[in-house]
Amino acid sequence: MAEHLTLKSFPAYQIAGEGWQNIFATSSGNYDEGHVISRLLAVLAHDTVPISLGVALTNALTNTNTDESEVDFVTIDREFSPGEYPSQGEPRYVVGISRYGEDVLEAAPADRQARADGLIQLIAPDKSPVLTVIIEAKRGSNSLSAEQLNRYETRFNADSGFRTRSWGDVCKTLHTVALGLGDSTAGVLVRELTAFLWEQEVGKRFGATEYDDGGVIPEHRFWWEVRRGNNGPEVRIVDEYRPQDSEDIDMENVDSVSELYDTYTSSWYDETELDSLFNNIPERVLNKSLLNPPTSNKSRLEVLTDWAQKARQNGELHRENFAGNPRRGIGEFQQGGQIAQLHLGLDGSPVLKFHTYKGNGQWGSPLTLTEHEFETVIEAMPRDVRHALLVERDFSVLDKFLEFR
Repeated sequence: MAEHLTLKSFPAYQIAGEGWQNIFATSSGNYDEGHVISRLLAVLAHDTVPISLGVALTNALTNTNTDESEVDFVTIDREFSPGEYPSQGEPRYVVGISRYGEDVLEAAPADRQARADGLIQLIAPDKSPVLTVIIEAKRGSNSLSAEQLNRYETRFNADSGFRTRSWGDVCKTLHTVALGLGDSTAGVLVRELTAFLWEQEVGKRFGATEYDDGGVIPEHRFWWEVRRGNNGPEVRIVDEYRPQDSEDIDMENVDSVSELYDTYTSSWYDETELDSLFNNIPERVLNKSLLNPPTSNKSRLEVLTDWAQKARQNGELHRENFAGNPRRGIGEFQQGGQIAQLHLGLDGSPVLKFHTYKGNGQWGSPLTLTEHEFETVIEAMPRDVRHALLVERDFSVLDKFLEFR
């Protein structure tokens, strides 16, 4: 039997330090998969929200194209068992939602109960189901399980071939629908839901990319992350690196792919700080190394290396200008006794390091990029964003990545 969810369970709460009100947040800040999916389902079930949201969301989750005219109303449920919604011959899809979407482990989860997290069912005017979506949701760094999704296909009599989607995919669909609803009650609810999911599950990351060495689990995962700081938007690079010995791990005992990675990050940089790191590099060099496609005989990082070597020789880069490492530094800024510096390794194969000096002779662990990694990180960022952020140092381009806040 469908569970009638309301928004009364989700009181307004001011998130400390963020300066925005979200009706879906709770004072504890503790969310499990059930809490997160309940908020999504509660909005779908709200009497002010049109069926267009349910149709748009099911189309996005299942990659189908149901027309709104075929649907009379939307049924939702949570934590339901096989047999509660028997098949009536309609298309039935199992959909897994997680932060990364594509991260699916083969192993079974510790909890093997056959209760799905959520159900969305589009109902025709004659009360027959048009389409049924069975949802398994994971939050945080938890990964989906292929064994669990396949088991749900069998037990819920669903079509073969489960789908996987990211919370970012869900947010994009919600945002599109919210734009059409304007400032109505439904529009406010959907925007608040989008902000909640974006804040909790997406983490304001963009340009995520990965590459591997032929193994099942990618060797590196990179992304650009953005947040609102005291002086406006801030950005940093995150690198998740899989140590070689992780290949020996028993995958059946791994709950999340993230357990296999060591994480390295650059510092957070606002517009002024990033400008300090890059302002020694001429625009023609930035265009050639960051915007233009690399040539067959020189990588992007080699373009920077060639410039740095010549700049040292002709006096464009003065060592005395750098409080950190004068031999390798090509840009830096100082703040509160700390020094953030952009290092360019000129010995052997070139590397670029985002380094932070913490004082008392102590440098933090740098985010280090080889030629291939630098290429991967740069290509992951859309070219228009790359030009605004790294060449012009115009951080207003980051506002669109914070639009759900």
